[in-house]
Formats: sequence, C-alpha cells, structure tokens
Amino acid sequence: MEKGSKTGFCKGLDWKIKIEWLDRTGFYKLRDGRVVRIELETHGTSGEYPGFLVTVLNPKEGKVDSKYFQFDDYLDPSAKGRKDGRANDDSTSSPYPVGKNRCFHVIAHTGWSWYIAEPKTTRPFCAAVEQYVEIFAK
Repeated sequence: MEKGSKTGFCKGLDWKIKIEWLDRTGFYKLRDGRVVRIELETHGTSGEYPGFLVTVLNPKEGKVDSKYFQFDDYLDPSAKGRKDGRANDDSTSSPYPVGKNRCFHVIAHTGWSWYIAEPKTTRPFCAAVEQYVEIFAK
C-alpha cells in the first residue's frame, strides 16, 4: 500500500472485489462491459472526504445509476476511541456525541488518513458498496 497517498488510502480499505485505482478513483469492470466508477468524494470542504460516490457506467449510453456511500452510515469507532478524546457514544455529556456525528472523514492535508474517528474495520462500508455493485453484476 502506498501510505500517505490517496491511492494508498483507497486501496487500503477492506475490499473483496478487484478494483483498479488511479488517484482517488477506482474502476471495476462488470462482465457485460459496463464499468463501475468508485470515487472518493468531497462534500463542502476542500480536502475532506466523507465517502465514495459509486456510479455504474455503460460505455455506449453513459450513466446507468449512482449512489453516494457516506462512511458515517457504515463505520463504527475503534475500541481505542477518537483521536480527540471525546466519547464514543451518544451520551449527552459530550458536546459532540459520536453517534450521528462520528466525523469519519479522510483528510488530504494530514497525509490521507482518518480524521478524528478511526473505524474498527472498513469491511461494513466496503461490503455495502460491493452489495450495490453486485445488483448490476447480475
């Protein structure tokens, strides 16, 4: 893995399908000739990436479908907790509860690493993306 790079981060997730990565964009070929583009996307803040946009493309007809997968919807904080020391729960004692505001982001300017909340594993996220891809592989 190319640590500290956008390609290295993307390759380092727990994928079970073979994805060809170029920078922060991956490509997966379906048997029928369509291609799935998996792209680490920024939403609102430059250099912060909270998830992937997955798009199924037909080479002759263009976009078939797309879905945005946000890390927060699939990942749980690690047992060691957040880097900022805040609670890993929904308790009201924390001014920034983790529950619905986990802050799973990848930050470009800190060496393409997780920002604040580090997931135990990325497998649930990757499995959700792969399940979506499988719908179009049939």
